Amino acid sequence: MQKPRRSIVLTASTIRAMKPREHRYEVRDALPGLVLVVQPTGSKSFAVRTRISRKLAKVTLGTAATDIRAKATEEPVIGGDNLTIADARLLAATVIHNVLLGKDPMQAHRERRRENRD
Repeated sequence: MQKPRRSIVLTASTIRAMKPREHRYEVRDALPGLVLVVQPTGSKSFAVRTRISRKLAKVTLGTAATDIRAKATEEPVIGGDNLTIADARLLAATVIHNVLLGKDPMQAHRERRRENRD
């Protein structure tokens, strides 16, 4: 029988303390759906685990800030670098809200990338 997966309240200190393992792993935040992904290389990123059209989906929000003194930005964007936990929670709540409204959470990100290419 598997142990139930528990969530923790992620902080800048706990994120910095997460050490790489042989395989990638995820740590769930207290905000439902928000996870910190830790790669074997030591890189860390935030993602949202949700259901889109009844299918499990993972929306990567961006890389996690490892500097404990990093400040939250006024308008964080999906795909951003050095996201603080506050940025990640705001983006995660926005993604979850859009999914509940039936919107594609990645649509704005795709449009922004398309504009940058042109």
